[in-house]
Amino acid sequence: MLDDLHSTDLNLMVVFATLMHERSVTLCAARLAVRQSTISGSLARLRTLFDDPLFIRAGRGVRPTQKALELARSIGPALELLHAALTHDCSSLSTESPTESPTQAIPNP
Repeated sequence: MLDDLHSTDLNLMVVFATLMHERSVTLCAARLAVRQSTISGSLARLRTLFDDPLFIRAGRGVRPTQKALELARSIGPALELLHAALTHDCSSLSTESPTESPTQAIPNP
């Protein structure tokens, strides 16, 4: 699992989660303070990584594919756990057995 994480740009997961929330490349770029082309490039990499279009144009925004909806159930909570750990907000971390490895609490997509 750590080899997978080492070879994956975790910023892509932030882009994925933000696209799920915003449903717009433009709004995603604004929220992350990057150019639209950066989000488009990240989306291309995500599509390759997951072998799925993930988001389809819909009007002025995008809509998630079924695969994106499934991935969001794992990626969203994993990012929340990571954020809590990085900000030392232990109240939102899982209260699993103290002998359990922290990496076991993060689902493998």
